[in-house]
Amino acid sequence: MQEFKKALKEKRIIIGAKQTQKRLFSGELKKIFLTASCDENTRRDITRQASLQGIEVRELNVSGFEVGAMCKKPFSISVVSY
Repeated sequence: MQEFKKALKEKRIIIGAKQTQKRLFSGELKKIFLTASCDENTRRDITRQASLQGIEVRELNVSGFEVGAMCKKPFSISVVSY
């Protein structure tokens, strides 16, 4: 959670599964955070692709709404990356 807060503070984050997957395929990411409310298919796809590219995936034990509030967004967020 500390790494997530640090990335958030430095404003280096990418919000959303689609944006994360686009950057995952281009090799631009260092780390991916999945919330507890992340869809199982999305979780599986992102985890599989990240393991092929050697990118670390972390599970956050907080809901998507809590992550949305931390990111100052009025909606739930299931995937955050940087």
